[in-house]
Amino acid sequence: MSSCLNKKTSISSNESIEDISGDDIRNLISEKNISHLSGVIGGSPWLDFSVGGKNRGHQGDNGRLIATFVNLICDLKPYFFAIENVKGLIKTKKHKVFFDKIIEQFEENGYAVDFKVLNALELGVP
Repeated sequence: MSSCLNKKTSISSNESIEDISGDDIRNLISEKNISHLSGVIGGSPWLDFSVGGKNRGHQGDNGRLIATFVNLICDLKPYFFAIENVKGLIKTKKHKVFFDKIIEQFEENGYAVDFKVLNALELGVP
């Protein structure tokens, strides 16, 4: 078994998604002597897609950050990614169009995408 499989190394940033680039993240990876980026786990504010939110979608102040996050993932090309979302993104007709474009962008970048709507309360988390 390769020793790199046992090595648990992570990077994180508190920078705004608008202020950090793929090159910035690649520099963080290089500084920690990581050979590749395995995955990206995160998300951005989904309030503009939330059923209880402002419902402005991808044109809202928070909603536009989704495209920024998706573009960053496609630039970095990690082996996998996990993105937290809200059911309004999939269940609301006008937001589903945007969601479908996101899925298409990921697939065009070589990803197989699986998505599910989960209720965190049923999983024992807040």
